[in-house]
Amino acid sequence: MSYWKNDARAWKKNDLFITERSMKTRIIFIVCILVLISASPVSAILNLNKAEVQPPGEPLEPGVVVNVSAIVEIVPSGAMTFANGHTLQLSTDLDRAYWVIDVEVDGVPAAQIIQHGNYAFVNGYLLSYPTSRDVSVSVQLNGYAPLSADGTSVTVLRVVELNNQGTIVGGSEKTIVRELYSPLPASVPVRSQSTATAEDTTPIKTPAVHLPIHITLAGLFGGMVLAAKRRG
Repeated sequence: MSYWKNDARAWKKNDLFITERSMKTRIIFIVCILVLISASPVSAILNLNKAEVQPPGEPLEPGVVVNVSAIVEIVPSGAMTFANGHTLQLSTDLDRAYWVIDVEVDGVPAAQIIQHGNYAFVNGYLLSYPTSRDVSVSVQLNGYAPLSADGTSVTVLRVVELNNQGTIVGGSEKTIVRELYSPLPASVPVRSQSTATAEDTTPIKTPAVHLPIHITLAGLFGGMVLAAKRRG
């Protein structure tokens, strides 16, 4: 009997040891997950404020100069205002685009970026601050409306957040879109043959020429005299 009692006690100890080990493993696993979640960067919320496009209204005439101004407000959703490893990408469909981008922290200019072309980028470390700071990006863009077909839309400004892999962060896209139109040149109407009027199809009449009667008789008498001489 003592043998069975000792064996039962050993089983209980082993079972308790396994239970404690499993609990420790679970706790370690949960802690690791929490650490990974807290360490992963959280995307910010982007808002477009005070956006203006000149000339105002729609549609835009192809080839016209377009001026765009806007303020990108960065609303933090994590421990920092913007993920240090992420990138703010700005783009446009305007031709010969010229960018002047100012990063402002608490209303004070902190960095300026000047770029040419359809794309402009702001590194995340220029936007990454504690959430107690107010970070925004002022955008000034100049370009020419592209020469496109009538009714084509053009994105004058597009703002997105890119993650570490260069992929667009979901829900971060903000755009300003305008329509284009192509003015038609003045044309001269051409009438087809089927639409010609009766006046166009009426034959042209030449006026009859009436010679004086004495000229006609003289010609006739002269012809008779010339014929008699030939016979004689």
